[in-house]
Amino acid sequence: MVAVRTLVTLNAYYIFLIWNLFLAWIPMFLSLILIIKGIHKITQFFVGMVWIIFYPNASYFITDFIHISRGGYHLSHKTGIDVIVWYDFLMISLFVFTGMLLGFLSLYLLHKKIEKKFSIQSGWRFVVAVQILSSYGIYLGRFIRLNSWHILTKPSDLVKSILMSFNLETLIFVIILCFFLTLIYVALYNISQLSRLD
Repeated sequence: MVAVRTLVTLNAYYIFLIWNLFLAWIPMFLSLILIIKGIHKITQFFVGMVWIIFYPNASYFITDFIHISRGGYHLSHKTGIDVIVWYDFLMISLFVFTGMLLGFLSLYLLHKKIEKKFSIQSGWRFVVAVQILSSYGIYLGRFIRLNSWHILTKPSDLVKSILMSFNLETLIFVIILCFFLTLIYVALYNISQLSRLD
């Protein structure tokens, strides 16, 4: 869809969606490493740290709707439907769905591993903790414009940005987004359990 839009409009603006999708695949691959039986604890720790750093990239897609917030969705008797705007909406929606699905599947794999190793309660505490950290990570990415790799390339700027970002608006944003992401995860989790009803 990005390729078609680029060819038709001669505008490669949305090419960043492909890069974002690549980033969304990283936590999925890392979670597959983390569920390997017999993985060394040191390896598990470092891979787990990288996973939590990159996990917000999967849900970050939800903020990309901001790129089509300029309007143009109404039907005009003079101009008709702005087809390209609706195309953009559906294209971004597809990326959002794919990215979030990758993230939730990645989280589900680790959720079940922790649940099996410790307890059901530990599994859900892990989910909530990850969604809180992820929501804050999305805030840092969208509003402070920080990326996951800045923890290595610009650690001092990262620390300064984190310290300066603590305010009421940040807290409200994180709470709302965390609630939204957790709600969707719970819904998908319950859907995944339906096969056990047979």
